[in-house]
Amino acid sequence: MLTRSWLRGRGPAALLLAAVPSEVPAVEFGNLSALDLRAACVAYLQIDLGARYRAGALSQRHYGAEASALASLMRGEGGRPNAGLERRIDAMMEWIAAERPGDAEVAAKAEQCRGVLGL
Repeated sequence: MLTRSWLRGRGPAALLLAAVPSEVPAVEFGNLSALDLRAACVAYLQIDLGARYRAGALSQRHYGAEASALASLMRGEGGRPNAGLERRIDAMMEWIAAERPGDAEVAAKAEQCRGVLGL
């Protein structure tokens, strides 16, 4: 299950890498399966959430509410944890971090993901 401590534990390293510009394009959504697209979107939303919080754009309360909403996206049928999706999200976080997209690109992908996930 995704928790605030999990987000804090992974966010800084991923955000540090994401802040460094790169020539490599970000994850292309059109090339992903439905489950990988969901995982990529949750990963982008996690990275964006951490960046907005660190920039002071979110209060602790709003950060917690958004983190809880992201955690609910990782649950399977009946609200049970979905280990397969969690592994894919971890892999997407690593992929995105390795690509080192800029803040603007992460924000744009996160906004696109909100539409994909119906948020």
